[in-house]
Amino acid sequence: MPKIILAADYRTDGFFKVGLAYALNQAETGVSSRFSESDFLGGSFYYNQGPVTRTESIFSDKRIGKVKIDNSLTEEVRARGFFRPRRVPLLRILENIQKATDDPGIVGLFLDIENFPLGFASAQELRSAITKFRASGKKVVAFIDVAGNLEYYIASTADEVYLSPSGYLELKGLKAELIYLAGTLEKIGLYADFVSIGQFKTAPEILTRKTMSEAESLQTSVLLDDLYNQMIFDIATNNGISEEKLKSLIDTGPFSPKSAISAGLVDGLVFKDEILKNSGVYFSRKYNFEELSQKYKYEFFTDYWSEPARIAVVYANGDMVGKHSHDEPFIGRTMGEETIASALRKARTDKDIRAVVLRIDSPGGDVFATDEIYRELKKIKDKKPLVVSVGDVAASGGYYIACIGDDILMMPGAITGSIGIFMGKLVASGLYDKVGANKVILKRGKHADIRTDWRSLNKEEKELVYKQLSEFYDDFISKVAGWRKMPKSRVDSLGQGRVWSGQRAVEIGLADSYGGLLEAIELAAIKADIDPDCPIKLEILPEYKFDILKGYKTKKNNLADVLIGKVPGLILLSYLDESSYFYRLPYEIKIR
Repeated sequence: MPKIILAADYRTDGFFKVGLAYALNQAETGVSSRFSESDFLGGSFYYNQGPVTRTESIFSDKRIGKVKIDNSLTEEVRARGFFRPRRVPLLRILENIQKATDDPGIVGLFLDIENFPLGFASAQELRSAITKFRASGKKVVAFIDVAGNLEYYIASTADEVYLSPSGYLELKGLKAELIYLAGTLEKIGLYADFVSIGQFKTAPEILTRKTMSEAESLQTSVLLDDLYNQMIFDIATNNGISEEKLKSLIDTGPFSPKSAISAGLVDGLVFKDEILKNSGVYFSRKYNFEELSQKYKYEFFTDYWSEPARIAVVYANGDMVGKHSHDEPFIGRTMGEETIASALRKARTDKDIRAVVLRIDSPGGDVFATDEIYRELKKIKDKKPLVVSVGDVAASGGYYIACIGDDILMMPGAITGSIGIFMGKLVASGLYDKVGANKVILKRGKHADIRTDWRSLNKEEKELVYKQLSEFYDDFISKVAGWRKMPKSRVDSLGQGRVWSGQRAVEIGLADSYGGLLEAIELAAIKADIDPDCPIKLEILPEYKFDILKGYKTKKNNLADVLIGKVPGLILLSYLDESSYFYRLPYEIKIR
């Protein structure tokens, strides 16, 4: 029976769509138009016969795509609640720019860069997407207001960079600033008693030393050089100047608007609304702007004769501690072994999922949580392709779960390695004494109180702990040697807790190639023998539900933990218990 269909769709964000269709049995033809507030965004004509749909754009209105980069950007979107701001995943931004690159309706790109809250490798992924957009022959204009190293690093990828007349440019180089708390702990009656395997496994030194060790100085200096040289090379290449000249310019920073112009770091001083009102001045002709997040918010018809192929993207994000993943208000994001293992089981057992991409952004964590996740990954290896994409960090325990991948992709500025292990406790007898507290310990068994916070380890106990740690370390390097096809002695020489940049990791064989999440997804599709013309649907895991208070739970085991849990960067010490062994990066990396 023939019928006429009239449809309308309105969203609270100002996006709405109207359409008219005529249907007869399984055949249907129609037109639809899209608007944003009162602004016409174009339309399409489609014809549907059974499972096949053909879509043609009509009266298409060319646009300048607009992308906003601010604090809403995140690596992984978890459960939303009343107390949580809206978040935008990096993957969505990358996908939108990729779609705009191939979209004839998008003739240029406007980057509104307010703040970039992620790390150096994530910035490189975004730069890569922008570079490909430019390579398609389309112009990119970037606007910055108050910009640090990363904001300018991203903006410099554009054809032109404009700075607000009331802004400033904090392009001033990189620094490593490490804090040492042994003296502070001493004053409050605490003592850090740790044992570690690996010359460069320096994580406990934050608590055990009053200044930097030679090993820490060496690995941090090399890492700092790698990241700085990458930043210099990329900016200098985009700006068309020598690396030496750029270094000289940076040594005169930070920059006021006028000094940024004089240095040739920006192309002009202008307020953002002036660009938006006068697009013809900054692009080839006057076009309207359209937020890419709105343009590509909904999937459109495809004429491919089948369902989309499905690839799972599993996020392993945060410190590995506990059973369940949380966003802790004081200590940051954690991933629980059961949360991640459950997501991996779903990816493995779902027959419609053709391949798995494991996206890691983790400095490591608890040994036992790490191994539980590793076991689930090993089961996937037997059934379907497993490609690892490293975000900003996949170090220590993060690398433990990365090494099993068929291929490991990371950007040159990623942080990885740190193959080593440590264990320790805070001895709080001095603190208890200061506050008038006393402990009486009754025990059965020589080492029943080995992990009490009332006393330090004795010589025999340290030897015992070292032996146990050696077994875990040997298992770690054996796994890396097996999956990376290296001699065990070679892995040991690259291990010892040493931290590497992604650039060096590729050179020494700890990773396979440079690439971000988009490249990892493309590689997974190839390994799964998915037809290049077949559309791909991503299954994002783990799945988090709306929960007002979820993530605002803390775990404190004793008085020492309560106090030390407030110290930034010492996340895992909030989780010390009587069986804590850690594969953990020695510090947090933030570039500003």
